[in-house]
Amino acid sequence: MQYLGLTAWQNLMFMGELYGLNSEHAKERTLYLLQIFDLYEHAQKKVQSFSKGMKQRLILAMALIHEPELIFLDEPTSGLDVSSARMILSMLREMNSRGVTIFLTTHNMDEANSLCHRVGIIRSGNLIAIDSPEKLKDTLDKIHQIEVSFNRDIPEEMLRNLPGITTFSRFGDKWKLSAQDKDLAIRSLVALSEREGMSIISLNTLAPTLDDVFLRLTGGEK
Repeated sequence: MQYLGLTAWQNLMFMGELYGLNSEHAKERTLYLLQIFDLYEHAQKKVQSFSKGMKQRLILAMALIHEPELIFLDEPTSGLDVSSARMILSMLREMNSRGVTIFLTTHNMDEANSLCHRVGIIRSGNLIAIDSPEKLKDTLDKIHQIEVSFNRDIPEEMLRNLPGITTFSRFGDKWKLSAQDKDLAIRSLVALSEREGMSIISLNTLAPTLDDVFLRLTGGEK
């Protein structure tokens, strides 16, 4: 919570006092946090004049004034401009690399996928799944999609009996393949290109996204 009638400096110093920091330590932390959150030039301005992004950065700075080992954040980048959101996400990564444990609630699946070591999905107040992002995506479907293109046209007979590939179809200059064993299918494609003297121009695995997992588990997918 911020006090809109106080300046950014006053908000941080007051929060430091609430957490029991002595005056000198609170000043050091306040100066440091204002600088890293790009608020130093606004230190003596009242918070009521701040943009939403500035207020959000100040809230996070206030939460960090006492250098916590554990922090809970509720959608810290919601509604922010790209610059403010990136700054906050960069700070969260840096904090986590220093050993700070962060519990983050978010509806942004890309954010959860890029930030979190473990993701929990809640439906109707109940935790229905928890694992690393990649493991959650891997359990959604056992059939993987692969897109591949070669430096020359090939007949479909070349793909028909390749190990690991279950179905295939042509889309423009690419082949879209289904595979139960993604690693085996990729190895087969590489072996085919070497055997036939071809080059693979592009190869993309189209695994389920964390959005797909969320929709499937919460019943949002029709």
